[in-house]
Amino acid sequence: GSQPPGVPADFPAQLAASMPDSRVVLDTSGPALTAAVTHPIPGLFVLRMDGEEAEGLAGRKLDTRADTADFAQGLVRQGVAQRVIVARGADGNVLAEAEHRLFAKAPKVEVRSTVGAGDSFVAAFVLALARGQSSAEALALGSAAAAAAVTTDATQLCRREDVDRLLPACTPVAV
Repeated sequence: GSQPPGVPADFPAQLAASMPDSRVVLDTSGPALTAAVTHPIPGLFVLRMDGEEAEGLAGRKLDTRADTADFAQGLVRQGVAQRVIVARGADGNVLAEAEHRLFAKAPKVEVRSTVGAGDSFVAAFVLALARGQSSAEALALGSAAAAAAVTTDATQLCRREDVDRLLPACTPVAV
């Protein structure tokens, strides 16, 4: 998300440099996101952004999943991160690696609040990877967690039973 006022745009790079043996996952916006793309953080494991942020960086609309995947994979191939994830809102999530591009559809749910959806996605994605699951499995779990999160009030977290119920609808496909 956004950084507090007064924090330098390159703070994520400074933080990553202070933890050289860590796998860094960056989900940020604004000047910090621009800095991470224009001055890549060495070894960045995952960079996540939403569709509007991706379009801002691309300088054009990313109307289709393929457009989004092309953009994300271009960032990977430029060395910005090992994986780039772009959240396409109610459509779903695109994940690009150097040789693979996946899309996980967002299940249809009643949206109560979008607060915390991105954080829920990142937490579930990282949890899946920490458990040794594949990028595809992590993308599915992250997508289910984000969808579960939007069904709750802004002051609540997603519920495991909702994530488990929504997970089958989030099976990734190549894009």
